[in-house]
Amino acid sequence: MKINHGFEQISSCPNCRVKAADLFDSGLSEKARADFARMAQVRSYAPDEILFEEGSTPKGVFLIDAGRVKLVRRADTRPRVVKIARMGDVLGLGATLTNAAHRVTAEVLAEMQVRFLPAVEFHRFLKRRTMFIGHLVTHIEEHAHGETSPFLLTAASRKLAAFLLQSAYRDGHETGEGVCIELPVTLRELSSMLFVRTERLEDVLERFEDRHWLYRGQRTVTLLDEPALQAISHGSEAN
Repeated sequence: MKINHGFEQISSCPNCRVKAADLFDSGLSEKARADFARMAQVRSYAPDEILFEEGSTPKGVFLIDAGRVKLVRRADTRPRVVKIARMGDVLGLGATLTNAAHRVTAEVLAEMQVRFLPAVEFHRFLKRRTMFIGHLVTHIEEHAHGETSPFLLTAASRKLAAFLLQSAYRDGHETGEGVCIELPVTLRELSSMLFVRTERLEDVLERFEDRHWLYRGQRTVTLLDEPALQAISHGSEAN
């Protein structure tokens, strides 16, 4: 039997930006946090292990306390990394709430520790904590698909997104996480090339990274979500 609490719209979105700290650590009363702690199972995973498979029935919710996991969509023409999840992210929430099949496969990249909430226990928790359901709905509406943000449509954001995509097309190489670009210039030089203030460019890069659209190395950038960057480069919202 399908169980839901009115969350059909979020399903198992791989780009949802729900944070464990916001939802479960600071969003609960002291008593509710104690109940939550008793319910959660602490689990460890090694690199290359699988948390869940695309198309599989959800078994529960994963709150990442350490490590990284790659979310891969295999139903496309070729396997595509849609997100790199890190500490503080929540995985499987939409699928567990709606009892919908996972839309991605979660592959562990770096040794990780999670708090796992079995689906049955999680639904029982929601039934006992009706006020928390309201908090959950509000949080998902604000964060799940990326709230409208003016910075996304600025000239600086469009210029940077276009530059990264062009660089990826010309010189990028595929990695396990996405397309990696070696930057031949410093941040200050890049800001001069794009006619964007260095501080503004740094701010946009941080925001892109916070949304898990890219990952920065010392002199490299790895594109984790090319469709989102393409939407920004064309002056559209990325959801």
